[in-house]
Amino acid sequence: MISLFREKISANKREIVFFFGGQAAGVILSFVLIKLIASAGAAVYGEYILITTLAALTGQLYYGPLQQGFIRSYFETETTQPGSVYNLLISLFHVSGVVIFGMAAMLAILVVNLTGQDIYAPMILLALWFAVSSKFSEFFSGILNAGRRRVFNAVAQTAEKVVSVLLVYLLILYNEMSAGTVIIMLSLPLLALGYIKSRQTGWKFSLSIDPGLMKEKLTKELLTYSLPFVIWGAAMWLQLNGEKWVINAFLTPEDVGYYGLMFALTNAFIAIPSNIINDLFLPLIFKNFSAEGGDRKRGEFYIAMSVVSVLLLAAAAFLIFTFAGEFLITLLSSAEFTRYSTLLPWLAVGSGLFYAGQALCNKGLAYNRPHLYLYPKVISGIVSVILYYYFIQIYGMAGIITASVITGLLYFVLVLLANRKLTA
Repeated sequence: MISLFREKISANKREIVFFFGGQAAGVILSFVLIKLIASAGAAVYGEYILITTLAALTGQLYYGPLQQGFIRSYFETETTQPGSVYNLLISLFHVSGVVIFGMAAMLAILVVNLTGQDIYAPMILLALWFAVSSKFSEFFSGILNAGRRRVFNAVAQTAEKVVSVLLVYLLILYNEMSAGTVIIMLSLPLLALGYIKSRQTGWKFSLSIDPGLMKEKLTKELLTYSLPFVIWGAAMWLQLNGEKWVINAFLTPEDVGYYGLMFALTNAFIAIPSNIINDLFLPLIFKNFSAEGGDRKRGEFYIAMSVVSVLLLAAAAFLIFTFAGEFLITLLSSAEFTRYSTLLPWLAVGSGLFYAGQALCNKGLAYNRPHLYLYPKVISGIVSVILYYYFIQIYGMAGIITASVITGLLYFVLVLLANRKLTA
């Protein structure tokens, strides 16, 4: 099996080089972007973090679940023809997203006005706008990866980051740095490059959608597969982003900024590489579980490889942050952000356990049984919020980190137990 894996790498060397090169460039440019935004101070960076986490929640409730369904269906239907059911569903998906998020924006304005919380209106509107723009680009990145267009995708994603860095730098030059202006600027390259990516997938926007489309077999299969991801996404958000709002409630916006920057570091060392590994292995896993000539044992091997890779990333991050955490935080921002630097290695442990659990979930996805992970995700998500709420009042920021390690381990164990219900 190892020799087969080497053969695959050798046969697709150019594609893999571009894929990893693009991802590496993306990580470096993300560091530059964080440093530029953090230069506005911890309070501005903290507000930026809160807006992006709210965008992540709204995105995971709609875009995330259906995106999973489209990627899973890619190998089981005709995807290249502009008038195919698959492409018409993509048009319906994006039109519905704009309508739903537009209605959510109007409802949010009404609610905050009635409750006298007008201060949150701009934050909510910016979050909804950023969710639409970022998920538009992310959606077509996923389709390109599934279609083995990784070379083009890597170039497009790098261009996206370069333009983002230049736009934020312009804000600094013109002294216009705020969380709102940063969000608006970052959305522009996402929409532009997202459109370019969409053209490369063969998709053409169409409003002439037959009402009978909802009765198609593919539509029903896609919705059935995607629906569990709504609960999945909400529970995952609680575990990965709920703590930032707890910190904002019990500590200060500046503390959200300090924590957010440490979280960005763990993302760079664990979450982003884990997603890269997932993007690389997931099409191979699905292909071996979906195709008539597929080899499920080979698919199982790819799943095991992805889990081991994530755990090794977490171990490496723990060691690096133990000896160079404070230096990395200062390099990425300023000495102001090093207040909780000693907690950084343990944040890496919690993150590593969570993403290892995510990698294990690929087994259930491959078997078309994503619902198996609803209990692990819901339980760990609820437990995480409870622990965040109580631990922060007793131990402060250390309580947040402790809770993340406990819930990361809980999630990993629960997914392992869920996978016992699957047979090769």
